[in-house]
Amino acid sequence: MTDLTAHPALVLNADYRPLSSHPLSSWGWKDALTAVYFGRVDVVAVYDRTARTAGGKLIPLPSVVRLRTFVRPRKRVSVTRWGIFTRDVNRCCYCLEQKPISELTFDHVIPRSRPLNIKGARIYGRGLRAAVGAAG
Repeated sequence: MTDLTAHPALVLNADYRPLSSHPLSSWGWKDALTAVYFGRVDVVAVYDRTARTAGGKLIPLPSVVRLRTFVRPRKRVSVTRWGIFTRDVNRCCYCLEQKPISELTFDHVIPRSRPLNIKGARIYGRGLRAAVGAAG
């Protein structure tokens, strides 16, 4: 065994859906093995690698685990810079070009006077050049 840090385990809810998609829910191999040992998860798939216990027993590293109890997803979505850019696939709302995050900022496109029920629906990513052009 050389480097086991490159063996994360995908964590699925009890209904086999990922707990989160952005970022994808994963645990390190130690956390996954601990959860398996205490019976909190079921192993769905394993890597070809194994870990050795203190007693010398070889245990296959889980690559996908499923929680035994259902975790209710969050209803409220937190509005963050990273979340806005991920939702918009790093596209400027004005020119629709995909840009690196270093060249994006965000902007209120729909006026606050128009009611919306979705938190963060008014905020969109825009390129820095579009930001300069919109300010003038």
